[in-house]
This record gives sequence, structure tokens and C-alpha cells, in this order.
Amino acid sequence: MSARLCNNISAVTFVSKYKAVCQPIADQLDLPVENLLGLAAQESQYGTGRIARELNNYFSMHAPAPVSYTHLTLPTNREV
Repeated sequence: MSARLCNNISAVTFVSKYKAVCQPIADQLDLPVENLLGLAAQESQYGTGRIARELNNYFSMHAPAPVSYTHLTLPTNREV
């Protein structure tokens, strides 16, 4: 079985940029980091969607969320 490489430049760039940030969150949630990155990439159009660009929101979620995960430490580069 040969390893198949991804040739989608947007996907490779997105994963390279955000994998290190997503890994601790995935560990806290006990999820594979690939699942978290895949969902974020799909929802945000690889970080190019308006909501991702303007609101730093890669999951297109609206507040208030019905469930609060107060035990998670989410990284942010933007003050709210």
C-alpha cells in the first residue's frame, strides 16, 4: 500500500498553519486532531470564509452556545 499525499494546496496550508494550535484542544476533548482540523477546514472554507476572516470563527458557531465547556483553554489572538 503506497502513501497518498494530499495535493490540495489550501488543505495542506490550513493544516500546517493550525495543527499546533488545535492539538492541545483535540487532546482536551479526546478527539483526533485530524477530525477537528477537517471540520474547521470545511466550515471555514480553509480559513478563507468571511466569518473565519472577520470573526476568527472557524466553526461558524453563533453564541450563546447551548453547552459551555468551561474546562477548555482556547487560544485566541484577538481580544473580544
